[in-house]
Amino acid sequence: MTQTNLKLTDQDTRNEAIERLTTYFPFQADGYECTTEMLFDVLVKAAVMRQTIETVCQELDTVDGETIRGYLNEQVQVDDLHGLEQRVNQSLVAGLPRRIWKAKLEVAIDLHDEPFYGHNPSLLALTCGGPAKKGTTRFFRLATAYLIFKDMRLTLGLLFVCPEDDVAELVAALLRRLRILGFKIKRLYLDKGFCAIPVLRYVKESGWPAILACPIRGKKLF
Repeated sequence: MTQTNLKLTDQDTRNEAIERLTTYFPFQADGYECTTEMLFDVLVKAAVMRQTIETVCQELDTVDGETIRGYLNEQVQVDDLHGLEQRVNQSLVAGLPRRIWKAKLEVAIDLHDEPFYGHNPSLLALTCGGPAKKGTTRFFRLATAYLIFKDMRLTLGLLFVCPEDDVAELVAALLRRLRILGFKIKRLYLDKGFCAIPVLRYVKESGWPAILACPIRGKKLF
């Protein structure tokens, strides 16, 4: 294919996604009804369509969601959270265009909450509290650093956030990873979840230009 007739199909996208996943996440499913390829197909479709595993299994007419979750629960352990974080970060920067390393980047740092409804003590200990949303006040929280490249969001780094984590340390850890990878930072954009005095001090000391969202606090005058 040439640059003028290059076309990325759904099948190409699926194949590339599964190849990346199998490289960095050695999940295995060798049951009679469920294969490793089937496991990754369910994960990819659930992520792309933002659907539950159960819904995807029904649409793909494959094994039930409980079987898929069983394989994942066996191979994704709470005590290996740091290892999982490392594999995620390695996979995020694999195959990035070379030109990204040459230019100075405008990087946004954001927080993302996923609702938690379970009661498992070991999982509950990893959740962060927050205002009630989607029927719960407990969330799995992620901090990400990303940029917009040719109208596409490219996530460069990710951290799992624990309740005891300091927000300034999260920002420092993400930026430290970007520097180690060799990215050049032109400007920072920070989500309102990072609007705290320690973060402001860190950003000021770092010397990077930054824009930080500030939530409205206190009583409204009008």
